[in-house]
Amino acid sequence: MTIGQIVDVFKKLQSTSSRTEKEAILKANANNNDFRKILEFVYNPFILTGIKSKKLQKFEKYYDEQLAKQFGDVFDVIEYVTKNNSGRDEDVKVVASFINDHLEEDVQAFLREVFTKELKCGITASTINKVYGKGTVPEFNVMLAHSYKDHGHKLKGKFYTTLKLDGIRCIAIKNGNSIQFFTRQGQPIDGLVEIEEELKNISLVNYVLDGELLLKPNGMNSADLFRATQKVVRKDGIKTGLDFHVFDGLSYTDFISGKSELTYEERRKVLANMVFCTDYKHIKHLPVLYEGENKEVISDLLERITAEGHEGLMINTADGFYVTKRTDALLKVKEMYTIDLKVVGYEEGTGKYKGTLGALIVDYKGNEVNVGSGYTDEDRSMIWSMRDEIIGRVIEVQYFMESKNENGGISLRFPVFKQLREAGKEVSYD
Repeated sequence: MTIGQIVDVFKKLQSTSSRTEKEAILKANANNNDFRKILEFVYNPFILTGIKSKKLQKFEKYYDEQLAKQFGDVFDVIEYVTKNNSGRDEDVKVVASFINDHLEEDVQAFLREVFTKELKCGITASTINKVYGKGTVPEFNVMLAHSYKDHGHKLKGKFYTTLKLDGIRCIAIKNGNSIQFFTRQGQPIDGLVEIEEELKNISLVNYVLDGELLLKPNGMNSADLFRATQKVVRKDGIKTGLDFHVFDGLSYTDFISGKSELTYEERRKVLANMVFCTDYKHIKHLPVLYEGENKEVISDLLERITAEGHEGLMINTADGFYVTKRTDALLKVKEMYTIDLKVVGYEEGTGKYKGTLGALIVDYKGNEVNVGSGYTDEDRSMIWSMRDEIIGRVIEVQYFMESKNENGGISLRFPVFKQLREAGKEVSYD
């Protein structure tokens, strides 16, 4: 096919918003090798050219006939930029000369989008794989967490708890001597020169590190730190002052296949022994806050770290595998919840609290729940002195998640008394 004919096929894809029609166009061109080679080049997230549209625009009018004529076709240039993907001016000039060797403006525009990998057709890698078969184009997916509130009841056995960082997700791929950085969505992050230099000293090759980019706090709160980090990551050129907080890692082969061979506990040991056996200035291993099987520590940890201004917690099951999808092996704990519930009873305390309040009993969706913590000694004495009057009043209760009681009914995990609400206050689950 001529380059003009290839452009026409892509124009057809771009001209319709119908997914069915797009799939029909792909099917009609299943044997069109030239079209498919360009399609697979553009949509393969692991092939980089190092050419940004802004830099290519700098050489928009550049033309050197000798540079342009050294290539037989567009596929020769694709092979060239794939091997020479550092974004050097010399390589950009080669591409600009080849583009400007074509007189048709629509062909020039198409080639610019191909070499910068910014060609948009309204399809995804999954669409291409659906039509042409799984694995036609590698899909860039990462491990994602379920919420502890909805999936915490599935957590069993040993787990690790770490801080939930509010930064920019970053995937670093060390493939041979090449080091590439990507966002969670598979978009390349360029210019991380300080982190790249340190990664060169890591003995692991063909390996993927998963973590978060963050500027050093410098007194900023979580929200301001995120905005400042985002500003640095989004800018063009060299990016300095960023730290790469690594929380997981696996082999490149496992990452591409979508599942690790090692459990989280095993992967963490690999990182400790092979990556973080040396001190780095810009690469940090996210420390463990708790390791064990006691789920009751989670609420205490959450209360502590949120009081310190952090966003929440992450929980990895010790025997969980890294999978490139959302999974119960990784849970996020972001906040405690509060609701207003009606008091339906009370219990006297024991031991130290004998003769005073032990717990208030509230109604939660037709189920009795004991709220036995969160009171000061003064609260216990005051409420006990008016225990009969408080029946029917509403209290604010903080809790971690909804759970099941021993009879199979609904209950609350870690209910904590916050305050006695004003008389006349209605029950509220919001």
